[in-house]
Amino acid sequence: MINSFSYLPVIGTLMSMSTVEQNRSRNRDSFASQLYQAWAFVRAHRTIYPLMVGLAFYGLFGFTLTVLMPIFADKVLQVGVRGLGGLMGAMGAGALAGAVVQASMPRQRARGPMVFRGSVGLAVAFIGFALSRWFLLSLALLAGAGFAMILMVTSLVTLILDLTPEELHGRVMGLYTTSFLGLMPIGTFLAGALASGIGAPATTALGGATCLLVAILTLRPTGELPSTHA
Repeated sequence: MINSFSYLPVIGTLMSMSTVEQNRSRNRDSFASQLYQAWAFVRAHRTIYPLMVGLAFYGLFGFTLTVLMPIFADKVLQVGVRGLGGLMGAMGAGALAGAVVQASMPRQRARGPMVFRGSVGLAVAFIGFALSRWFLLSLALLAGAGFAMILMVTSLVTLILDLTPEELHGRVMGLYTTSFLGLMPIGTFLAGALASGIGAPATTALGGATCLLVAILTLRPTGELPSTHA
């Protein structure tokens, strides 16, 4: 109930926003044609394409920890229900801190390096959490994971929008949602199946190691990008 009330300020803010009507010709292309246009643009872009590939792997392997968290609280760290709340809250606190830091950054700040640092930090934090058997250390690692997650995702979205023509924003962001949020349910299903065989810590460590490798192979070049607003 408290969480539902927390949405009211967001709804009020959205209702208070005014939009400016723009005189644009209606796009009469079919859905399939518009989707292909977005894919063709992303596939040909030397920066956005590896970002999307890396994001897909993070959607599959990088955010499966939430579905395995009760196992860590009960079986690995043995901290029970209250400990589970603490673990989830630590990640949320780190994400909140990351959002505050992101909001305070100047618009001209280069986003490429933050995408790479955030992706590496998130993978390392997940590997460390999988190996940790100390509750306080696990809290600190999850806070770091939440911070790195916001650093990576918000910087990545900003970078994609900066590099995409305005008329393709909606379609490209649709591909972003599909490659990231759309693959998360599949990743959590695979994580549950794998954890039943090799355990939650090994599954989380394997997912973190996979993401770390993907970050080095696909997201590292973004760390060399200058600011698109410089």
